Amino acid sequence: MKYLPVLLVTLLTACGGSEKPTEPAAASVAASAPVAASAAQAERTFTPVPDIKPVWQIMDIAGQPQAAVEKILGQPHGACENNKYGKSCEYQTPPAEWSITYINGRADWILLRDPRIDNALTSPVWLGLPYETPTTAAPALLGWSNYLGLLDYAAHVNMDNKALEYIYIKVKTP
Repeated sequence: MKYLPVLLVTLLTACGGSEKPTEPAAASVAASAPVAASAAQAERTFTPVPDIKPVWQIMDIAGQPQAAVEKILGQPHGACENNKYGKSCEYQTPPAEWSITYINGRADWILLRDPRIDNALTSPVWLGLPYETPTTAAPALLGWSNYLGLLDYAAHVNMDNKALEYIYIKVKTP
């Protein structure tokens, strides 16, 4: 999308910017048909994701036992709490903050706040997942239910400043 204005200016300049378009000859229309089809195909496969180097590999954390998670995130910040769902632990890996609930001994509910991840739409890519179109879209939420190994992925947006507020991932337990 960000290249659209440049493309339009280039096309306008190449066409001479005439006010009255001329009718193309039949031969030129036939010759341009494969190019137009090729351009349409290229447009369909385009995804609006720049080259993003992931800051985390979420699948190295999601569904893993606490010992494996702690090899990546370090020791919990403070004591973990047992609750009716499982064991909840807080982790700080500056600048990121994590809250993980271990259900049946595995990282199942994951809440992540990381200021380096600045866009809800591309947030899965920042976490090492491939770009996919969201399956849910609302003003304050983009959600995906199409990632293998994850039950639900939700990127929550602050409505005041439109910034990504946090990411909430459910691995197995709804």
